[in-house]
This record gives sequence, structure tokens and C-alpha cells, in this order.
Amino acid sequence: MDGDETITIHSNRKERVDHNETISIGDNRDETVGANEDIRIGSNRSKTVGQSEKDRIGTSWNIRVGTMKTETIGMTAMQNVGLAKMVNVGLAYSVNIGGVRNDIVGANWTRTVIGSDSVSVGSDRKASVSGTDSLEVSGALTVKARTITLEAGDEITLRCGSSTVRLTPALIEVLSSLDKLNC
Repeated sequence: MDGDETITIHSNRKERVDHNETISIGDNRDETVGANEDIRIGSNRSKTVGQSEKDRIGTSWNIRVGTMKTETIGMTAMQNVGLAKMVNVGLAYSVNIGGVRNDIVGANWTRTVIGSDSVSVGSDRKASVSGTDSLEVSGALTVKARTITLEAGDEITLRCGSSTVRLTPALIEVLSSLDKLNC
């Protein structure tokens, strides 16, 4: 088809292709399905759209791919989800971004890693927290650096068992149940 194609289906549409289907549209394709659309392709399906393609589905759209699905987008891809989006991956999930990535979460973000978690940063790393920050480790915590600077406006407290070292702008205080202080 060299020009435009408009398909409107108000009820149900079923399409079955046992072997190969090739669709080529020169300019634009606009398809509206009011209720259900079921497309089954036995072997291969190839679709070429010259300019734009638009699908409007009233209720639900289900895609099942037996082995592999590949999407190649020349410039930009955008996805808008009105309420919720869930992704379930059975084994492995990989994202490769050639440039910059920005994540914006409007409310809370919870990450749960069942195994180990590893982060590798090639240059600088900075974390900025408006409220409080907490780190709990059930095993050992190791910090290695050429220089370590702890800076607080009011107080720094170091605790080990029943011993405490408290640093304030006016005072360094060592509190311990032992009478011994080795300097």
C-alpha cells in the first residue's frame, strides 16, 4: 500500500497466518479496535511502515512471543502508562545505555536484592539526602580511602560496645566503663 490505511473494527477481529506474512505501508497506518483483536502467526511476520503507525485498543492488548522479540527504533521511543507498569523477567535483565540515564521517582523507591549487589563507578560518586540516612550491616563494614573526612555541624559520635567517643565543636569526650585510656 503506497498511501494511507485506516482500519476500524468495532467488535472482534481474528487473523491467522500459518506461515509468512509481510505488511508494507508506504506512509501512515491507523488502526482502531473497539473490543478484541487476535492475531496468530505460525512462522514469520514482517511489517514495514514508511512514516507512522498508530494502534488504539479500548481495553487490553496481549502479545505473546514464543522465542524472541526484537524492536529496532531509529530515533526515539516513548511509553506512557496511566496507572501501573510491571515487568517480570524469568532469568536475566540487562540495560545498556550509551549516554546519560535519568531516573525520577515521584514517591518512594524500594530495591530488594536477594543475592549480592555490586556497583562500579568509573569517575566520581555523590549521594545527596534531604532527610536522614541510615546504613545497617550485619557483618563487617570496611571503608578504604587515601583520606577520610567526617564532617558534622553539631556532633560526631563513635560507639564500640560500652565505649563512646563524642566530638562537638567545643569538646572531645571519651566515655568508657573502663578506667584506661591509651594515648
